[in-house]
Amino acid sequence: MVKAKQTSEERLHILHKLVLDSNSFFGSKELEKLAEKAGYRSIQAKDAVKMLLEENLIQTDKEQDVERLAQVDALQQRLQKLQEEAHSFSFCDPERLRQLTEETAYAYAAAERWTDNISIIRQFTRSRLGVPENRIDELLDL
Repeated sequence: MVKAKQTSEERLHILHKLVLDSNSFFGSKELEKLAEKAGYRSIQAKDAVKMLLEENLIQTDKEQDVERLAQVDALQQRLQKLQEEAHSFSFCDPERLRQLTEETAYAYAAAERWTDNISIIRQFTRSRLGVPENRIDELLDL
């Protein structure tokens, strides 16, 4: 069965739907390729894109590009400034303070264990081996 030819309005509608469904930005060459997918010949593709522009079905942002780029640059500079400011306040970050508290508690417990172990060694060597405490300290470099 022979497929019926599409009217220009149908092809234009298909092109418009392709552009909207993709939900992204296109250059002129990409729009022309989409127009070919919609049923236009390569010669007619530019005209189809122009028709969509004239009917305000798609938009071009050539005039606003410079303004938007300037806004992006300003926002990036502001972001960098805010990140530097946030970094300067990192000394009072609650997560960092919690981590320091945990590390301090761990170090304190380790120091207590070390002291207890030294005391046990002193007691053992004094009671079992009869070595005086000052000699034990010399041997352990304390």
